[in-house]
Formats: sequence, C-alpha cells, structure tokens
Amino acid sequence: MFLVGPLTSCSIYSAHQVEEPLCNLNNTPESDSIPLNTDYSVKEVRVYGCNPWNSSGITVQKNQRYEIKLKEGPTGTVNWVDGDVISDPVDGWKGFYNNFKGWFIQSYKRSDHTNWYAVTGSVSKDDDCTFSVLSKFPEEAAVTIPRNGTLYFFANDMKGRYFNNHGYAVLEIKRIQDADEGANQTICND
Repeated sequence: MFLVGPLTSCSIYSAHQVEEPLCNLNNTPESDSIPLNTDYSVKEVRVYGCNPWNSSGITVQKNQRYEIKLKEGPTGTVNWVDGDVISDPVDGWKGFYNNFKGWFIQSYKRSDHTNWYAVTGSVSKDDDCTFSVLSKFPEEAAVTIPRNGTLYFFANDMKGRYFNNHGYAVLEIKRIQDADEGANQTICND
C-alpha cells in the first residue's frame, strides 16, 4: 500500500491500480445541514472508516423514520478494513477469530448497538445516543430517529483508533415517515 498526498486525502493502489480516497475529514458543519425532503428523495452519503464523525448533512427530527441502505455495486463499499481486519459495513469484523477477540474487548467500542467496525448512526455527535443503521433484512431497514439534530455516521471502533481504518461505504438515505408523536424511542437520554 502506498500513501500519497496529505493525510486527509490519501490514495491506495491495488493490484488493479484503482485509486481510492482513504479518508475525507472534511465534513458538512451542523449549521449547514438541511432536512431531507418529504417527497421520498434519496441522498447518498459517503462514510469514511477513518473519520470518527461523518456528517450526512441531514437535519432530523425525533421519531421521523428513515430507510438507510448500503449502496450496491462496485461503488457501494470500497476496502472497508479496520487495521488488517477485513470487515463489512453491515456486520463489522469478519471471521470467527476476530469476532471472538472482539467479544473480549467489546467494552472499548463506541457503541453497544452494533458490532466492531459496523456503520453506526448518531444524532448530533453523541456517543451516548447511537443506533444501528444497516440490516441485511429489508423488513429491518427502517430507522426511527431518537432525537432532533444532525445525522452522523461512523465505523464502530475504539476512540482514538481511527488512524488505521481504511475504505468507505456509501449509504442511500430516504425519509419514509414524518415525526410521529405516538412513537416512543428510548435509546437516548434527553
């Protein structure tokens, strides 16, 4: 692997000589976030494994529902790797040994709601208010937003260990329901 350019915009060359941006630390500030239209439009968001806070640029409200899917095809996920551990944005670390090791050190990961290195959601950069955003089962693809704020994503890793993360995942986000006052979301303390 060859690193080229500044740390915030590196390149990796594989055997196929495909250039891939390893990390993009430039994010949309919360003040620039906007609500996603209610006309069911889809927004693509790139989540970099090395960035502890990937802003979606979407302002969300408590109890709104969103469908969040991993983009399919060759541009959906590129080299999603934690150090030298091959991973998947939905399930996190791959392999029996890695998951066994992860069980022993699970108290160090940022969120209890997802596996090591799985894509995880948060509202307004709050590690105490995290939630799973991806599922392999279509009936579980909808996410109910736990509070008002800006929607963020991250790879569920240990704080301070993002320097060795590689790759990105592209999420397709679609608002499917406005805030429902009758819904009850209890994963965050307001």
